[in-house]
Amino acid sequence: MKELIKNIITKLSLESKEILYNEFDFLFVSYGEKEDFFLFQFTDYNKLLEISEEVGNIEYLLNSIVKDIKKEFLFEYKERFLDNNLSLIVLLDTSSKNIATLSNLHKIEENYILTKKYVLNYNEDEFSSLKQMISNDTSIVEELNRLAIEHSEMLKSDDNHWYRLLLKLFIKIPFLNYSAQSGDGQNLYDLSETISKELDENQLEVLRTIDNEFNDSSNIEEFINLHNLTGDGE
Repeated sequence: MKELIKNIITKLSLESKEILYNEFDFLFVSYGEKEDFFLFQFTDYNKLLEISEEVGNIEYLLNSIVKDIKKEFLFEYKERFLDNNLSLIVLLDTSSKNIATLSNLHKIEENYILTKKYVLNYNEDEFSSLKQMISNDTSIVEELNRLAIEHSEMLKSDDNHWYRLLLKLFIKIPFLNYSAQSGDGQNLYDLSETISKELDENQLEVLRTIDNEFNDSSNIEEFINLHNLTGDGE
C-alpha cells in the first residue's frame, strides 16, 4: 500500500518526506507553499492495538503520536498553520481481523483532537486484486479514475472487494481527485469534470451520494442498499 500511495504522490508532484516514529512508518505530504498537509500512517491493526493498550484507546494513542511528530519533525511548518490544516490518514492492514472486530475504528475518525483523521482499512487479498486491475501505473491517478468509471457495475456485485477498496481510496484520500498540470507541479486541476463527461446520470448520482454521505468504510453494502444504489428500485 505504501508504494501505491508514494506513486500517487509522485505523479501529483506533491512534496513528501518519510518519518519513522515509535515503531510506526509515516509519510508527510504537502502542497509546496499551500497550507494543506497530510500525514499517512502505515500499520496493521494488531500492532496498533497492542501499543494502544498502554494508552487506553487507539484514538488517544494517535493523538499522542501526532503531537510528538509535529513537535519533533514538523516544527518548521508551524508558521504555515500546520495545527489547523493537518489530516491524519491511517492505512490500516486488517487482514487478520473480521468486520465485527473492527467496529470500534469509527472512534478514530470521530476524534478531531489535534487533527482530522481518516481510516482506510483493507486486507491483502483485496489490495492484491486491485493491483492486478491496474494496467498503467505510470499514470496512476488517471488509471484509478478509469477503473472507478469503467467498473461502476461492481456496485451491484457481491464479489466487489477490490472495487470497494478503490472507492475507499477516493473517499479517504482528499487529494486523489486532483492532478498536477505539466510544467508546474504546484498547479492542480480538478479531474471531476473530465470524469463526469464519461458517466451517465445514474452513475453520477451514485458517485455524488458516495462522496457526500458515505463515511463508514466497514458497511458499504448496507450503505448501497440504504440509498438504493443498485438500481433495483427502477
